[in-house]
Amino acid sequence: MVDSAGICACGGTFPVKSLGRKRLLCDECRRKKKHVVGRLVFGNCACGGVFPTAANRIYCDECRIERKRSKGRAWRKANLDKERAATRAWRVANPEKYKATSAAWALNNRERKRTRRLAWTKVNAERVREKNAAWRRANRERNRITNAAWCLANPEKVRANKAAWRAANPEKDGTYTRRLRRWGIRPELTGADWQEILIRHGGLCTYCGIGGKMTKDHAIPISRGGTDNARNIVPACGPCNSTKRNKTPEEFAIWKGVKN
Repeated sequence: MVDSAGICACGGTFPVKSLGRKRLLCDECRRKKKHVVGRLVFGNCACGGVFPTAANRIYCDECRIERKRSKGRAWRKANLDKERAATRAWRVANPEKYKATSAAWALNNRERKRTRRLAWTKVNAERVREKNAAWRRANRERNRITNAAWCLANPEKVRANKAAWRAANPEKDGTYTRRLRRWGIRPELTGADWQEILIRHGGLCTYCGIGGKMTKDHAIPISRGGTDNARNIVPACGPCNSTKRNKTPEEFAIWKGVKN
């Protein structure tokens, strides 16, 4: 009797014997599956993969693993308290294993760890400040040495940070406030006031109209009865502020005209 041809799950063909045991696999698949006992019938997974149907399966190995992970994620999302409690208990019971696992994960996920840390810090800014302040109080000498080393290694950043802080906190700037107290004037200008003044003048010098780094100038000099508030302070570039000295705006305009 002539053998008819069968089609294997891989797409190959094989002779189907009319007598004796019926074949279901081609020669190549039989070699690959020779360790499996009994006949295997393969099904097609939704992803395109194949799987043996002997154990009532309907998914290939990759899809089974992914489905299991999806179910685990869904359960954890619905049971956050139980998940966190179990995780904390495991960490307490396995400190060394937890430490090694965390170190390995951090080494392989540097960018992800950095993103997570920044997001957590943004949400818990007050908690971070309190924790850092407590650490500094408990490690004053170590903090002093660390800060001194960083300042020596980053002089440009130190100058930029100081300038930004003075601009944002003019009422707390020691140099600025000492100069005012010398004349018996109480500092009144705040950082918010100074930012409003800069916006109102478009970030340009009041006297020459040039942009750039602005300094605070008392339109009516302190030595001539001026006050330290938003009504008497205007932005001025460094050269204009230095050459104006104790002149009023009108006197300074006349002086510039004569000089030019």
